[in-house]
Amino acid sequence: MVQDCAEGLRLDRELARAEEAARSLKNRQRNSIQQETTGLSVEDFLVRLQQIRYDQFEAERALNDHIAEHHCMPIRNS
Repeated sequence: MVQDCAEGLRLDRELARAEEAARSLKNRQRNSIQQETTGLSVEDFLVRLQQIRYDQFEAERALNDHIAEHHCMPIRNS
């Protein structure tokens, strides 16, 4: 039986934060381009996005490992 657990929920929230960070960075860069304001350089944007994606990958891996080990299933409240 799959159960909900606090650690799984924490890891799920961490993954959600990483996903939101990627969306936010892309939106800020897009807005800067559209408004012709100074945004990150292409290289800086790609480096930052790569770091965010790595953080997202690590959060997802940690969540999946936790689910596999504890047989729990976090359910997002969003």
